[in-house]
Amino acid sequence: MANLFRFLQIKKPYLLDAFVLKVIAIVAMTVDHIGAFLYADDIWLRIIGRLTIPIIAFLIVEGYHHTSNIKRYMFRLFGFALLAQPIYLLAFEHGLNVLFDLFIGLGAILIIDKFKLGWWQYPFIAIVSLIAIGISLDWWHLAILMIFIFHRWRGNFKAITFAIVALFTTNFLLFRVVADITGNESLQITHTTNLYCIAALPLIYLYSGARGPYSSGPDYRYFFYLYYPAHLLAIYLIKINYF
Repeated sequence: MANLFRFLQIKKPYLLDAFVLKVIAIVAMTVDHIGAFLYADDIWLRIIGRLTIPIIAFLIVEGYHHTSNIKRYMFRLFGFALLAQPIYLLAFEHGLNVLFDLFIGLGAILIIDKFKLGWWQYPFIAIVSLIAIGISLDWWHLAILMIFIFHRWRGNFKAITFAIVALFTTNFLLFRVVADITGNESLQITHTTNLYCIAALPLIYLYSGARGPYSSGPDYRYFFYLYYPAHLLAIYLIKINYF
């Protein structure tokens, strides 16, 4: 890919900033939830939605490395997770919303760094991932593991690509076996669709390292946090009134 950029004479540092990546993520998320609630048979809508979580997990890690106050960052995530939960339950009826995934993933890498876990970070993140499945996080173990990958190999895009591809391929094969054993075809469909999360990697590669409008314009952080429960509520109301 780097050779392609050189051929096209595109300078990577001037491509996508954090603001643009967030806009792409929330547009893809909206399309995904429109598919989930309004057009369940149109699987391509869910495929587009797979761009969201890898981008958001990546930006959570970037936020971790750039924030001047990690406690405030985590408090903000947890607060909005609590705010979004009643609307999430209204829409999905069970489980915890994705902001809890991000909060727990962020907390996990903070613990890894604070206590300098070394090789213990691998069994630690495995345990956190199992807990994530047990408490029914929105993305189960996957968001936690993506946050870990983006943190562990930050700055090494080749290693990140290998790890993300390995994660989703292994996840697909594992849940295909589980689906065959349990007869639960929805597991296979869900985790086959999740393979398309890999398609977010080229967008992440184009990240410039810049915050975008944050550096000189209004602070849009709260808009992105509030958009999550707001769009879920809007789509839910459309569903119960018109579908």
